[in-house]
Amino acid sequence: MTIDVASRKRELLQRVRSRVQRGVPEGNLDLAHLKSIHQHIFDGVYSDAGETRKEPGSFKGHPSVPAEGLEKALQKRLRRLRDAGYLEGTRNKDELINEVADLYVDLNGAAPFRMGGTLATSLFIRGVALRLGVDVDLTHVNQAQLDFAISQALAGRKDGIRDLISQSATTADWVNTAPPSVAGPQAGADDIRAEPMLAARHGAFQSDDARTAAITLAAMVKVILSEIGADDAPKKDKQALFESLKADAAQLVKYPDVLRERIILLAEDAKMVRKKNVAPKYDGGIEFTLGHPKI
Repeated sequence: MTIDVASRKRELLQRVRSRVQRGVPEGNLDLAHLKSIHQHIFDGVYSDAGETRKEPGSFKGHPSVPAEGLEKALQKRLRRLRDAGYLEGTRNKDELINEVADLYVDLNGAAPFRMGGTLATSLFIRGVALRLGVDVDLTHVNQAQLDFAISQALAGRKDGIRDLISQSATTADWVNTAPPSVAGPQAGADDIRAEPMLAARHGAFQSDDARTAAITLAAMVKVILSEIGADDAPKKDKQALFESLKADAAQLVKYPDVLRERIILLAEDAKMVRKKNVAPKYDGGIEFTLGHPKI
């Protein structure tokens, strides 16, 4: 019997999408809650749904917490959120955005699950944000752009992920709320806003939409040019660099390290680099080393 792989992928995608749209389990914003969200959306899709990984993990090349210390490290990081008092009392917008962004980066950097971790942590972080008094909906953010921002934060450049969190946040007033559920409003099965997030969460579901890839590429090129000190280069030179990469946009946005190397070479050839930028070392959350995890 021949298996129609494309049909199977569409079936799994629809299953995950439907579960996300129905809402996710309530919980105490702890590790058990994060695992229950992963279990809910990936039951029957992954054999280890709801289980933290048992093998070495990394996020886009950034070494992560060893499997044997993973759950303890995650529990400590989530407990720190409560100990800091962020779930009680009013905070201003910048404080909330920074806290949500840093937690989101830490959870993804910890690579808690073998597969599907970014989607699970996105839904979990929405619950955290709601408890803080703001709705952070990352469903409209292209996965490659999200991964790139997280990778940048793990390397010490946190402005990108904070901007994405800020742009995705909506609230009437910056005050605490205690919603009865993490779940968002009901949506139709063909809700277009869910498609980019779900389609891009797994390599098998990657979208080939050229326009989305080009938009994401432009944002990534802008960030990298700034990092290497080429942001003051003439506009025509930056546009020419972007145009030279555009044809490969769909592939380059999936591999930020490759994109970065190509941009560096092109920028140096065009004599676009005027100054050297040195990024600070990331000092938040879990220390992702091959040794013992630290908080």
